[in-house]
Amino acid sequence: MGIIFMKIPSILLSGALAIGASAADAVLSKDIFAVDHEVKFADNMVAVGKYISKFPSRNSFQDYLDLLDELSDPRYRVLPGKEFASAPDDPEHVMVYFRHDIDHDPQTAVRMAAAEKKLNLRGSYYILPSALYYGKVRKDGKLYRFSCMDDLYLSLVSLGHELGVHNDLLTIMFYYHADPLAFQHRELEYYRSIGINITGCVSHGSPLNRLKLNNTFMFSEFGRKGSYEYKGEVFHYGQWSLADYGFEYEGYRLKANVRLSDISAYPGWEIRERLRQCKPGDRVSLLVHPLHWKDEKRSGK
Repeated sequence: MGIIFMKIPSILLSGALAIGASAADAVLSKDIFAVDHEVKFADNMVAVGKYISKFPSRNSFQDYLDLLDELSDPRYRVLPGKEFASAPDDPEHVMVYFRHDIDHDPQTAVRMAAAEKKLNLRGSYYILPSALYYGKVRKDGKLYRFSCMDDLYLSLVSLGHELGVHNDLLTIMFYYHADPLAFQHRELEYYRSIGINITGCVSHGSPLNRLKLNNTFMFSEFGRKGSYEYKGEVFHYGQWSLADYGFEYEGYRLKANVRLSDISAYPGWEIRERLRQCKPGDRVSLLVHPLHWKDEKRSGK
């Protein structure tokens, strides 16, 4: 999901002043990552379907197809995050970083990816490690990743798209008591073992935002190094870089002078209108969430 940047009180940035005298550093496990080979894909999708049915989409899938029709115009140069990160300015095209935060709806994500393939469009799809479809924390305290989802992830890559991590390391650390660096290394290692080389991430707007924390703070490049006391334990963040975690880029750091998103106040059709107002030479970050385009009913104009 998109991130709401908040002004962080200096007491949180300095770290020590926000910590109670009796609070101790949280004990974080370096061995939380595990793989489940028992859960079946069909059963997992039934559970996911029941969950996402609670959330009517803001736009229809036809609205999404209309958006893709706009992006297929030769005036646009649509790129995944990795390519957008290294691409020089293009004075002849509107350059678009096409970002998909899968969040909780992997099935619509595949439907989107297939529709994009038909129009020779490519983008980045970011997988959320705290999502229902991803896995489950069991009684032994480990997060069991569902291997039944691997073919779905591989299908996104086979359709020409980039796969990335939807960083939720604050949740991994605060709620799962996992060492974030060790967890991220294990996750990327697992992706490589199934033939997917991930180099990029983008940060998830988790419920921990209400504490005026943000997943971007995990990376030293954002300059938010600090500590936070949560339920009597002290958690530290911001001491390691993107490269330390195994990433080459973070989506919020990519150069863009226009940012469009389906979680803004305007409906899906207005994203098209705003794209049409962009001029050659513009660098656009376009964020979409499958959950907001899953239903068949059209949103309007």
